[in-house]
Amino acid sequence: MPGSRKTSTSKSSSDIDDAAAALMTSAARPGVVTEYCEREYFDADCSATTAASDRDRLIVARSAVFGRMKDGKCVRREYGSIGCRADVLPAVDAMCSGRRRCRFHVSTLHSARPCPTELVSYLEANFDCVTGSSLQYSTACF
Repeated sequence: MPGSRKTSTSKSSSDIDDAAAALMTSAARPGVVTEYCEREYFDADCSATTAASDRDRLIVARSAVFGRMKDGKCVRREYGSIGCRADVLPAVDAMCSGRRRCRFHVSTLHSARPCPTELVSYLEANFDCVTGSSLQYSTACF
């Protein structure tokens, strides 16, 4: 038709892959060291149980390292930079410990980037659920 323009609303497969990856969350289980890729969410939940005795279970961050520690789920090729890492336990502890649930995008840890910026890093973290009282006020400084 004269004067009509055909517009494309389709997204490229890389746009779709990026959007889907940004919504991904690795399954976090207490007491298990888990890899969380850079485009995923860390999601720790100690409130998932319905047992009355578990209502006051709170997160305690046990370990958190950001970098390229080894080949695995998040790092498929070495590129000569396996082993670069930063301890991010203080940051994860400030965001999560003392809460029933904690969720954050792994990319928020970029300020600790110990590896070359063109390489993807990931979070390797471990937490436990312990009985206690929830924090009412918390100030995270990092």
